[in-house]
Amino acid sequence: MGIERRSGRDHGLVVATIESSLLRRLHRVKPAADNQLVRHATRALQRGTGATPGILALAKRLGVAERTLRQSFREHIGIPPKRYARMARIRRLVSRAGTAEWADLALEHGLYDQPHLNAEFRALLGVAPREFLAGRLPFATPP
Repeated sequence: MGIERRSGRDHGLVVATIESSLLRRLHRVKPAADNQLVRHATRALQRGTGATPGILALAKRLGVAERTLRQSFREHIGIPPKRYARMARIRRLVSRAGTAEWADLALEHGLYDQPHLNAEFRALLGVAPREFLAGRLPFATPP
């Protein structure tokens, strides 16, 4: 797969597409209790503030083993809960973009500093925060 850059301010569309895909996976037919577990966990991770919560702590709070939570996430969403938590944190951070300096937003969202924020963006989205907000996004093209 190649990478194509698109311009424009369509980062909201990218986030919405990712959310839609994750929600479709979440709603697939699985045991009801397992489905509810993932729903509660995703809500907790989306609401989170500051640093990404420990998955073990989240599992304990939900009354399940960490392994159960990880397996449920993989089955329903297709990614581990830690990655989902990182994505949720970036989404919260993007919603605050422009309201404060990047370094301040990094600290507010549990990142050490602005370089850590940049590294997190690059790891998850393939671009730095400013590129993302400017709409310079990497997109996979069909083979």
